[in-house]
Order: sequence, then C-alpha cells, then structure tokens
Amino acid sequence: MNDRFEEKLRSQQFRQVPASWRREIINVAPAPAWREWLWPSPVAWGAVAAAWALIGLLQLATPQPRGNGNGGHLSGEAFQQRQLLMTQILEARS
Repeated sequence: MNDRFEEKLRSQQFRQVPASWRREIINVAPAPAWREWLWPSPVAWGAVAAAWALIGLLQLATPQPRGNGNGGHLSGEAFQQRQLLMTQILEARS
C-alpha cells in the first residue's frame, strides 16, 4: 500500500508556493528561539559572556608553571624524597 502511495507522489508535478502565501507565512512565523531563551535578562547573559571572556583572557595571559612530567611541580629528586618520607611515615604507623 505504501509503495503505491509513494509512486503516486513521485508522479506528481512539483508546484511553487504562491508568493502571497509565502509572504503571509513568513509574516506569521514566530521569532527566533534564541530571543525567547535570552528574554528573561539579556543584560545578565551579556555579563556572563563578558565574565567568561575575561576569564579566558586571564588564562591566556597567565604564565603556566612547567612540570617535570610526573604531574607535579617537584623535581625528580624532590619527588623521590617525598615518596620516601611518605613510605617511612606509613611504615611507622603500622
């Protein structure tokens, strides 16, 4: 049954929408959704966007400390000393 319907649709000639209908439809169409989403307080949303932009600029402008590959900011020797100390503390508690 669907095959016959689809075949009939394929055989139909495509017709353009009359210009008067098109203008009427466009004039009645609702406003874009983003306006409704921002409507409660566009100033507040603008302030949030400005704050995020400022945070991003500060992040880019702040120099990042260089690590040594072990995830921390300790040198390899300092990291090993810390690990040894932690091991000694834990063994003393046992």
